[in-house]
Amino acid sequence: PRSTLFPYTTLFRSTLIAAELDQVSTPAAMSALAGRLPQARLHVLAGAAHMTPFTDPARLGALITS
Repeated sequence: PRSTLFPYTTLFRSTLIAAELDQVSTPAAMSALAGRLPQARLHVLAGAAHMTPFTDPARLGALITS
């Protein structure tokens, strides 16, 4: 259950960001994690790959600050 896996996550919202083409932290893995976190939101950056902070920092920054 959520409460035993993540006992403090009910206190805040989580935003997860996945890169569509990431083969390390795949969108499927991030989606599974989001499903286990209460109040989680998942955003998938279309066309992005692993290391998005370095390859597309402007788009990632815009998403984080929106």
